[in-house]
Amino acid sequence: MDLQHILQSGFELHQAGQLSEARAKYQDVLKHDPANFDALQLSGVIAAQLGELNLALELLIKANAIKPQDLAVATNLAKAASDLGNYAVAIQALRTILQTKNNDPHLIFALALNYFHVQDYRQSIQYFDFALQLRPNWAEAHCNRANAYDEMHEHEKALVDLNMAIELDPDYAIAHFNRGNILQKMRQLDLAQSNFERAINIQPSLKQAHLNLSQLYFHRGDYHAAYAASDTALALDPHHVSGYNCRGLAAMELGDYATARKDFESAIAIQPDFIHAYTNLGKLFRYTNQHAAAIASYRTALAIDPTSAIALFGLGLCELQIGDFFNGWAHYEERWHPDVLSDPKLIKNFSQTRWDGHRTLSGKCILLYAEQGYGDTIQFCRYARKIKALGAHVVLEIPSALFALFENLEGVDQLVARGEALPHFDFHLPLMSLPYVLRSNIAGIFALPPYLSVSQSKKDQWQKLLSDCLGKEIDTRHRKKQKRIGLVWSGNPQFKNDSSRSISLEQLIHYLPQEAVYFCLQKEVSIKDKVYLNTRPEIQQFSNQLHDFSDTAALCSHLDLVVTVDTSVAHLAGALGIPTIILLAANSDWRWLLHHDKTPWYESVSLIRQARVGQWIEALSMLANKLRDFIRA
Repeated sequence: MDLQHILQSGFELHQAGQLSEARAKYQDVLKHDPANFDALQLSGVIAAQLGELNLALELLIKANAIKPQDLAVATNLAKAASDLGNYAVAIQALRTILQTKNNDPHLIFALALNYFHVQDYRQSIQYFDFALQLRPNWAEAHCNRANAYDEMHEHEKALVDLNMAIELDPDYAIAHFNRGNILQKMRQLDLAQSNFERAINIQPSLKQAHLNLSQLYFHRGDYHAAYAASDTALALDPHHVSGYNCRGLAAMELGDYATARKDFESAIAIQPDFIHAYTNLGKLFRYTNQHAAAIASYRTALAIDPTSAIALFGLGLCELQIGDFFNGWAHYEERWHPDVLSDPKLIKNFSQTRWDGHRTLSGKCILLYAEQGYGDTIQFCRYARKIKALGAHVVLEIPSALFALFENLEGVDQLVARGEALPHFDFHLPLMSLPYVLRSNIAGIFALPPYLSVSQSKKDQWQKLLSDCLGKEIDTRHRKKQKRIGLVWSGNPQFKNDSSRSISLEQLIHYLPQEAVYFCLQKEVSIKDKVYLNTRPEIQQFSNQLHDFSDTAALCSHLDLVVTVDTSVAHLAGALGIPTIILLAANSDWRWLLHHDKTPWYESVSLIRQARVGQWIEALSMLANKLRDFIRA
């Protein structure tokens, strides 16, 4: 049998594009000569042409073993291996070629890309450097070197490369897209947005640019725009898992829970191990008070990745809200994980040891510090006395607005305003980790009486101020017949869930009985509310006199009742032991538990809950009835 003739016949068929017939000829040769170099190489090329990459790789590796220095084999092997994701084989083949063709920028570029794929970013950058020395004005090489710099968190260098790529090719859509990613990481959001939009203008089908734009809109709180951008991405690719996830998140923030659930479930149907869809479903179920379903979703996520901080943290919030404090406090510690932490600046990089609840504190100094909002600090400073009881010298760092209020806080030896120099200390711990390290439970919370107080001098100061403003003497020992009620209807608008917890001032006033005197307890009042308050002289305003929380506390001490949404004033009034009604959204914070009209955190506080998300009418009607009963009592 003339194998060379058969091989030549196959080669001619191959050149004519008759791949099946050519393959049959090559296979005939290999049956009789399994180590025939040409048949192995050409069979591998056909397999690659037909998309049979695993077979192509197998055949080309055999050919390469016979003639390691053959450039054609090495070139085909490098491409097949790279296409298949076998980058180590591709790198070896390319290095073989470069021994002979060491000035070919395209081969060097290919080698740089393969080193990038094996996450050897330093080596990748070195080869991109070499390629750019040979071909300086190569936009694609600049763009890809920027990707390597990005992976090494060298964002400034990445930006320089992307700027050059765009200067060389202003219509390079991927370069605009990548520059948007870098700028987003550098928190230059306006510039990031303009780059994503430019990429889309050049290449409208670039679905990832639509998705990134959706994520940018989402983090800026523009949920309608986020929904629209992810909707466009899904129109381009109806099977895009991240598209459903992004649209679901936007729908959830817009209160369209049915669409959000459908989108998360669509993502799972496409990719059953897509953990983000399960954690977001858990969040959705938690928002809608379906805590059993939420816990199940988080546990499914943890079955996929037992270390998922987002799933553990979400599970912890559910556990705390249903009263499972033992597990809840432990999982709440995941709030410090980078995947959960919203602001890395909250992390304190102290050289001293973080107290774990086991080391002795006798004769030691421990720094406790506020980590979140004013309300959280007021709520959790109660645990300072427990640390003091362990024999520690307790230093408490707090925002300056709380300093005067906390001056007589039991269990604290030294107060430090945030930003001031700290004294020497041996251990440290954030306030909201105290329940975890102390193994706090609900029974322990119930036992605590009011723990904040107002100095007599501050009370007297406010008694005079109220008397002067109201034109009459207020006697705190003999209350006037007309009840005095403080009001807080909105919180910090920068708080993510503020729209859910806050109430329209006009809507609230509509439900207030006229037989009482009402006091605005808000230091910050929106322009719209200021205009409306000026038309309601029956609401006493002292915003300009509320310099810090000690002033708010003193004003509260002259009132009979505080009515508030879930803000820092709710915690302040509760910690002072002042009768308080808190109006809670249906998807209220974990600390208020579920269904109860009382709270273990504050004995003097009553709770009125929304029946449905966004619907305040029923809750306000209950408030009106309670106020009428209170006024008549």
